[in-house]
Amino acid sequence: MKQLMVLVTLLAFSGCGSSEASKPPVATKVAEVESQPKDMLVGTALVGSGNEIAHVDVLIGPKSGPVGIAFARAVADQKKGYSNFIASIRPDIALKPSTVIVPKVAVETAEQSVQLYGAVQLGVAKGVADAVLELGIDEHRAEDLVIVCSVLVHWEAVDKSQLLQNNYNATRKAVTRAFSNEPQLRAVLEAAKGLSTDEYPK
Repeated sequence: MKQLMVLVTLLAFSGCGSSEASKPPVATKVAEVESQPKDMLVGTALVGSGNEIAHVDVLIGPKSGPVGIAFARAVADQKKGYSNFIASIRPDIALKPSTVIVPKVAVETAEQSVQLYGAVQLGVAKGVADAVLELGIDEHRAEDLVIVCSVLVHWEAVDKSQLLQNNYNATRKAVTRAFSNEPQLRAVLEAAKGLSTDEYPK
């Protein structure tokens, strides 16, 4: 009997018996993620075009894991031009799960700083909050997790409203993808078929 219970437990954690034909809703996927604790979830999204393009990468995991260590280091390790900071949903109200925003390129002008701490931060914070609501993540889970969020602020970006909207959409998509384990390997391999370096700007 004991061996049977062990076998059932292993099968539950291995995800055996799942059918690709009937994909579960996002909320069900989150429940599966929570039943199989992971040290790190990874998500990325690219939204928009031109100088206001949003490229968001997220690492999500418990405070006690590697993402928690990366979070603490990002907050403590400040460098000129790369000012990492904890995101707020409104002034003096920190976002949950706690999220540290890390710029991908050096922020060297006052205008870039205004865009980073203004439109980009708001887009990220709202994107995380709406993804958490959509995915049904409860208060206990949100308190246990931290997010490291890498963002792009182009040095020639001008349109703050577009920066906000693009970063909102990209963050929401990246977080949702992380919890849904997307893209699946099958989709990646399919996208790689016939891929040419000519498709990328030189």
